[in-house]
Amino acid sequence: MEGFRVIVPDQIGFGKSSKPEHLHYTFQLLAQNTKTLLDTLKVEKTAILGHSMGGTLAARFALIIQHF
Repeated sequence: MEGFRVIVPDQIGFGKSSKPEHLHYTFQLLAQNTKTLLDTLKVEKTAILGHSMGGTLAARFALIIQHF
């Protein structure tokens, strides 16, 4: 389909991303990082999909964007 793109962030501390030893990982932090990424990319409208832990992260992200 035309007009859509997929962004799959590798969250800090997971996958191939860096794993800072003293970073306190929270869903709030990961959701905020996701929002910052989308803001930087100037994404104005999005559909969020998450599986397993990503589902919890998607729910936290939805709570964050309600306040903006």
